[in-house]
Amino acid sequence: METLQTVPLLERVLKLRAVPLFAELSPDDLKQIAEIAREEWYHDGEIIYREGEEGNEMLIIVAGETSIIKGAAGAEKLLAIRKEGDIIGEMAVIDSAHRYATVRAKGEVRALVISGEMFKTILRDRPEVSLSALRTLSRRLRERE
Repeated sequence: METLQTVPLLERVLKLRAVPLFAELSPDDLKQIAEIAREEWYHDGEIIYREGEEGNEMLIIVAGETSIIKGAAGAEKLLAIRKEGDIIGEMAVIDSAHRYATVRAKGEVRALVISGEMFKTILRDRPEVSLSALRTLSRRLRERE
């Protein structure tokens, strides 16, 4: 993983605006989130989150794709593919639980990372983000069926 600050603030705001979770926020709110998010790059095959780890941050995929995998090596089950505009890690942050699955970079991945505490603050302060998070979680629960 490489940590770089290469995405200008305006581009971060535009990327956040395209994420359904943040689409209803004002430009000022998006700017605040963009300022606290850190940018990270992951290489093909790199583990971003490992199943069972503590979940204390979430990320927004800015470029690339990830595989969401459940189970131990050799008996892995692909649960989903997440790509640009998707968020990852919000479930562990919301319920202060360990990671449900492993997330692996599928090609090069660029992401904006937000701390769990900051995300919880956003959820408390912005009901529209909370409702959007509920919709996202509901959709993902349906995907598991």
